Amino acid sequence: MDANSNLPIDPFGAAVMPSLYVAREATERVLAELLACGRATARPAVILGPPGIGKSLLLQLVAERLEGNGSKVFLAYPRLDTEGLCAWILDRLEGPRFDDPVFAFEAYLCHLREIDSSLLLLIDDMSAMPLATVRWLGRRALNSKGELRVIASVLDDLRSQERIVPLGPACETILLEAPMKLSESTKYLRERLHHAGASEATGARFDSDTIAELHRCSGGNPREFNSAAAMFLTALPAVRV
Repeated sequence: MDANSNLPIDPFGAAVMPSLYVAREATERVLAELLACGRATARPAVILGPPGIGKSLLLQLVAERLEGNGSKVFLAYPRLDTEGLCAWILDRLEGPRFDDPVFAFEAYLCHLREIDSSLLLLIDDMSAMPLATVRWLGRRALNSKGELRVIASVLDDLRSQERIVPLGPACETILLEAPMKLSESTKYLRERLHHAGASEATGARFDSDTIAELHRCSGGNPREFNSAAAMFLTALPAVRV
């Protein structure tokens, strides 16, 4: 096997994969808070943090780990107007198609309220959602009696409050801004290589000095660390093991 040959799983690829999650202090704290919010009735929550810090991965972990009798819908690309959002949700729930998806979605939520059930909507990168859609969703969440719950990730920038405020005063804003420590970067790299099935020879190329340099260049940001590690791995000469 070559050090830079294709692995069963790309350890440093752009795809967000819950199976490659490496726990660290900051993410475990945020994950616990998100799960607590997900179990609470009519309590929206937002993960707020810089790009590449791990918000999308935590949102997928919430979708995977949160148990309950209600339905869950994960929205990864939220560039939708209100009608498009409602149509997309109903499609994921495998419901019938309607000429008026907003009316149909409202009727679906009323039905959930009647049967004491709920829909958990997980929105990745709500910063990309049109503001009009966010405001409509916020009004619907505020009027919810527990049938609609929202957990979203939002980029921490000058416009973040535009996306958070419409969700109401009960919305829990959970910060994820701490980068990885050097020890966490080391653990992160070793576990990602292990999960990807990398050879011992490949792992040996990442010595302590190399990991420290990758950590320094990335500032401990997981996405930047992945990019730097992938570039290093690609640049390695072929080695037989």
